[in-house]
Amino acid sequence: MQKVILFILLAVKHLQCTQSALANPGLQIAVTAKGLDYVADVGIPKLVEELKTTTIPNTSGRADTPVGHISYDLSNIKIGSFAIPKYSFTSGSSGLDLKTSGIHVSIHANWHYREDSWPHISDSGSADISMSSSTLDLSVLLGRDSSNHMTLKASGCSVNIGSLSIDFHGGASWLYNLFNDQIASSIKGSLSGSICDTAVKYIDTSGNAAIESIPFVSKLDSTAEINYELFSDPLFESAYFRTQHKGEFYSIAHPVEAPCNTPAIPPASAVDDSHMLYLWVSTFVPNSAAFVYQDAGILTYNITPNTSIVPPGISMNTDFFGAFIPQLSKKYPHRPMEFDVTAGKYPTCTVSNNTIAFDVPGSLVAMVLLPNNTMVTVFTLDMVVRTTANTTITLKNGTEILGFEDTLLSIDLKLISSEIGMFDVNTLQKTVQLIATYIMIPVINQYGTTGIPIPAVEGVSFVNPEITLGANYIQVATDINYKPTTFV
Repeated sequence: MQKVILFILLAVKHLQCTQSALANPGLQIAVTAKGLDYVADVGIPKLVEELKTTTIPNTSGRADTPVGHISYDLSNIKIGSFAIPKYSFTSGSSGLDLKTSGIHVSIHANWHYREDSWPHISDSGSADISMSSSTLDLSVLLGRDSSNHMTLKASGCSVNIGSLSIDFHGGASWLYNLFNDQIASSIKGSLSGSICDTAVKYIDTSGNAAIESIPFVSKLDSTAEINYELFSDPLFESAYFRTQHKGEFYSIAHPVEAPCNTPAIPPASAVDDSHMLYLWVSTFVPNSAAFVYQDAGILTYNITPNTSIVPPGISMNTDFFGAFIPQLSKKYPHRPMEFDVTAGKYPTCTVSNNTIAFDVPGSLVAMVLLPNNTMVTVFTLDMVVRTTANTTITLKNGTEILGFEDTLLSIDLKLISSEIGMFDVNTLQKTVQLIATYIMIPVINQYGTTGIPIPAVEGVSFVNPEITLGANYIQVATDINYKPTTFV
């Protein structure tokens, strides 16, 4: 009956927290104008290299000349150099806007003409084409699909060619130079279209490869994974763009929603340009992790005289504990003992302006081994272990990790039941502190070191991150370093 009641209570709590889990994101990321400037500085050279490979179609036409009506064509048109001296990458109303100016492009081509009438004189040579004072504008749309994954698409590309001059060489190049304005006009359209086609294809292909490198579900170990699907559509403001993510840990074996509140995260409008990137992690994220690992039995320990986890200074027998509880050794003299230590409810994390604290509620069941090799429970303690934590940012295997390291703060003990009569639980305070220090805290820190992986495009690392604590959230303000493998 007790198990049924417990199941009903958990089910009700699950329904309540499933609704609250939709109230706020667990994680929020904002990239500032300074961050976008850096992305442009890194990305423009890669875009230029791609634009150099632009395939420009052959151009042909007909013209009246002093030697008669001719047909001409330009072929094997190849870009030799492509320079973008001025550019900006900013957050627009619905995406990111790349604007460039002062573009200069040098192009080499072959020319050929043939007189339309007899005697069909023909000639050929080469040409150097110079495009200058030109601009390239491109919009990048970021969105969310039905699976709550991020999408990226280039749109709105435009090229404005300010000046295009052609210098013909060889053969009757003097003839071409007579009407190069006509040829320049005909090549402008195909040139601007080809440049846009290359830029859009590059952004779509490389950009989506970069998006796919972001781990929206990341497996941490055999027990847990974390879900970073988008909580809302990306938001674009003039000073930043922002993404919000679920940030919930799930059990791999039995995935259910964590019964935890999702406190509010500060609005991204609070950012400034002193850093490239801001990250907020609410207490929902570590609390959902605690729920998963506690449910998997990670915080359950059986301490016996023969286990290696017995803290120094403690002997697991009634003679040792009889010094604190005389009636124990009197009723069960010279007998081995065992402790079952269990976290009865998942640990909870709270964050204030200067402290990160974890409360680990649990119980300690003390048992005595009788001469007939049966175990008897002698007393049960209710306890709350309180810890304080330091946070760190560490790069591990190409991923930035928000880690925690706990230190014991205090322990509250309460006697729940006793087969040997009442006793002062404070006499066991130091013993339980040793158990917490040598057994519970190291296990908690093992998972705290695994930490919370920060979702980011492959190749991004933090530079001089600064951690600030707020009301149930952790803020990281940082610059970034990017060694791209695929995209800007």
